[in-house]
Amino acid sequence: MAGNNLTRRDFVAAVAASALMPSVLPVGLPSEPAITPFHYRALDAALDDLKRRLAQTRWPDQETVPG
Repeated sequence: MAGNNLTRRDFVAAVAASALMPSVLPVGLPSEPAITPFHYRALDAALDDLKRRLAQTRWPDQETVPG
């Protein structure tokens, strides 16, 4: 990248400054997004299969070192 004199510190400062500029934010967006309900129905066979596979899972041993 010849001719690029932008340092990492300058880049971070520019990104931080641009985040504080209200003019870059789109106008007219709601301050909080609307929450829409989500419903999901699983088949009993699928849930039974999931429970069976979880019961057969071989989990790793607990760590032997503290911390």
